[in-house]
Amino acid sequence: GPDSVVEENYRQRAEEIREEIVGGLPFEEAARRYSDDERSAEQGGLLGRFSPGELGDRNFESVAFTLPRGEISEPVRTNLGYHLLEVVARDSEGAWARVRHILVGITPSKSDAQRVRRKVQRIRDRIVAGEITFAEAVRRHSQDHASREEGGDVGWLPIDNFLGETRAAVEDLRVGEISPIAEVEGGFHVFKLVGEQAATEYTFDEIQGELRNIVEMEERQKVLDEYLAELRNETFVEIRPLQ
Repeated sequence: GPDSVVEENYRQRAEEIREEIVGGLPFEEAARRYSDDERSAEQGGLLGRFSPGELGDRNFESVAFTLPRGEISEPVRTNLGYHLLEVVARDSEGAWARVRHILVGITPSKSDAQRVRRKVQRIRDRIVAGEITFAEAVRRHSQDHASREEGGDVGWLPIDNFLGETRAAVEDLRVGEISPIAEVEGGFHVFKLVGEQAATEYTFDEIQGELRNIVEMEERQKVLDEYLAELRNETFVEIRPLQ
């Protein structure tokens, strides 16, 4: 992603917008004026109702489901940039939330991506050379918060869950081997195969819970994919110099 100076400029920009809102500028007006999410900006930053796990970003959702009504969040970092959130409505049981948000979008430049790839390559080289364990590299460097505390362990995954570059990176791995770098939207990945199971046939009773989960995940992924596709098509990032 962007280097720390550029990153701080974006965060500062979000903070300045927050101060304007706290100072009396209505959130909806700030969204129309400043948000890089043009689709929701026209509605004053309003997003559709969503449930936990539906948007696929833990940082965003943890704020959406804990921020008290009437408060403006501090800048929240996602892979799109920095967001300010205001909770419009939330189910008392935590089943859904509705928020307004303002996005200060960050688009990594090609040079940013090359720099990150070089960094990941150095980390991979150190793992392969035995200078650092895979688990230690995960704890120090991984930005996948969900698996970082588990040393990068993502559990048993069917090979068909992997697509594109990630599929090419993992399908020929032997147990104990480290994959080449796989670039997918949102980052660079290195995998270690720690075990494999032969494909087996299951009874319906064994997998009905899994099937339900898969259907739910596909529905959530569809919602997220549609949302991100619209963002990519409609979001234009303007880099504003700090005043």
